[in-house]
Amino acid sequence: MKRNWKIIGAIILFMAAWQYLVIKPYTDKVKEKNAATTAAQVETAKTTTTEAKSTPTDATSNKTTGPAQGPLGKFVEYSLNKDVYFKVFENAVLAQFHLPNYQQHDNTRKDVVLLGDGIAWSSNNAAIQSCLSALRPTDPTLLSFAASAGGGECRVNFELKDHDKTKEIAPKLSLNGFAGAQGSVEFSTKDGSFFVKEKDGKVNLTTSQSQNPHRFMYVIDGSKDNTHGKKLLNTESLSGKVSWLSFGDKYFLAAFLPRGAFNPNIFHSYEEDSFKYGLRYPILSEGLSGTEYQLSFYSGPRDTEMLANIDPQLKSAMELGWFESVGRFMLWALNSLYKIFHNYGVAIIVLTLLVRLLFWPLNKKMFESGHKMKALQPHMERIRAKYGKDKSKASEMNM
Repeated sequence: MKRNWKIIGAIILFMAAWQYLVIKPYTDKVKEKNAATTAAQVETAKTTTTEAKSTPTDATSNKTTGPAQGPLGKFVEYSLNKDVYFKVFENAVLAQFHLPNYQQHDNTRKDVVLLGDGIAWSSNNAAIQSCLSALRPTDPTLLSFAASAGGGECRVNFELKDHDKTKEIAPKLSLNGFAGAQGSVEFSTKDGSFFVKEKDGKVNLTTSQSQNPHRFMYVIDGSKDNTHGKKLLNTESLSGKVSWLSFGDKYFLAAFLPRGAFNPNIFHSYEEDSFKYGLRYPILSEGLSGTEYQLSFYSGPRDTEMLANIDPQLKSAMELGWFESVGRFMLWALNSLYKIFHNYGVAIIVLTLLVRLLFWPLNKKMFESGHKMKALQPHMERIRAKYGKDKSKASEMNM
């Protein structure tokens, strides 16, 4: 036992030395190089923006100093964390959550982009929708929007709340007027990237997504449930006390958490060759004076620390199977070791060694039992040879 401890200790010390003397200096050089490249790109963007006389914006968290032009119009980029940045467009649409440190699973070597078609406020009430369609930014940061149309006023704000590991997007819709309004308003997204329409008109999951299935998960009235596979093609509306909902595969997700005074319904549907989902708020009163609909939103990797930063209950959006408690402990241990070694390969090796040490007493007993059985094997073979067909005598001798 002491010898095993010495061997394992020597291996861990060697890996630690290798990490700090070889791997860490190399990664530091790479980071410095990347930082220098990023600084040069930012300086170039500033120069270009200045020459173009773009309106300067608050550059606390956005990547550009003024609205840039894209296929959906003008936008400003913001980062949630080191793994995610996204765009806010001039028509009050959040879109294109870009994950530069991740690549798609179809070997195209393209970065992962979530919510490419965008997510925004909408309504099935014509007057309110006319106001939402007329939204225009009230400041150059493209985080506040307002409009007057349809007999009322509407305002949309996207607040970015800082947390230790990530930022939380807090969308808010304010309505005034619209006397006699009925129907609903919703904060929803649509995405057709993981469905494909065949020549015969049937809709199926794409091959890559079939291997990496999407799940529509939610907690209503304290109970967790989910919808997946072709059931996602059905139109479904769920009511009750909504804690959160999420949609994504086993690596990435979009998560919604209701805030404020109104409790929404959860819905999903497949319409116009696109999957639509989100939170739907019924319009409960006439003359929507000072009505505010609020929620929290996150889109990015399924990182337990990031999700817990936004809301501890979002940790349950990570499905770890039947042995969830064991899985969460192992995940915590792996992340803790990563903070020490800054290398997941080394962290996995060290965790494996620690698990082997933990189960060493049990493994030792199994080894000793096997060794004893191996020593008895020649005697049992002689008994079989001597008493062959006399099973009762052979059994007696074995005993």
